[in-house]
Amino acid sequence: MSDELVSQWGDAIHIAYGPTEAAVCSNWYPPSVPENGPWLGAFVPGVTGAPYVDGQVAESGELWLKGDNLALGYLAQPEYTANKFVACAGERYFKTGDLVESRDGKLRFLGRIDRQVKVRGCLVCPEEIEAVLCAHPDIRAARVLSRPHPKFGMVPVAELVAREAEHPPDVLNVVNHCRTGLAAFKIPVEFHFVESLPLTPSGKIKR
Repeated sequence: MSDELVSQWGDAIHIAYGPTEAAVCSNWYPPSVPENGPWLGAFVPGVTGAPYVDGQVAESGELWLKGDNLALGYLAQPEYTANKFVACAGERYFKTGDLVESRDGKLRFLGRIDRQVKVRGCLVCPEEIEAVLCAHPDIRAARVLSRPHPKFGMVPVAELVAREAEHPPDVLNVVNHCRTGLAAFKIPVEFHFVESLPLTPSGKIKR
């Protein structure tokens, strides 16, 4: 938005921040904010949050939100819900995946901590796709990567480890399974069965 438009609309314009899981808007502020942003602004009534690292409040870390506006979870995805909506000190929080720092009582946005990418104009979280793939009875592990496509830009591609290496599930069967839990644009355009996925020294899947 240009400075000219901002000056024309004046106080009528406010910049809002918030994930869908927190009723879309959790913070807002007018355009006249300090430099070195972007800043998330003040929390709307009934919402609060802070940067967290390993379950503890920190100067910078992942923004966790709490309040009456939080969603109940993700439909038919209990494991993914449990990973994103967590209990801490007797209260329920949503882990936004956004990296923020707290400075003089204000939160500044630093970027994403996860691997969220834009596919065909829509934001996609590879972890969501992996959770659906791993719910398939014949798949033991999954890794979703983003690759450039000549027509659609970045698209999801899946690497899968079958529970029985000699008898991996049919790809069409996997696609039909994905259709029960994912929007069409989130379904990987390629499926590759591998013996194992690369791991980090700590044993996590290497991204």
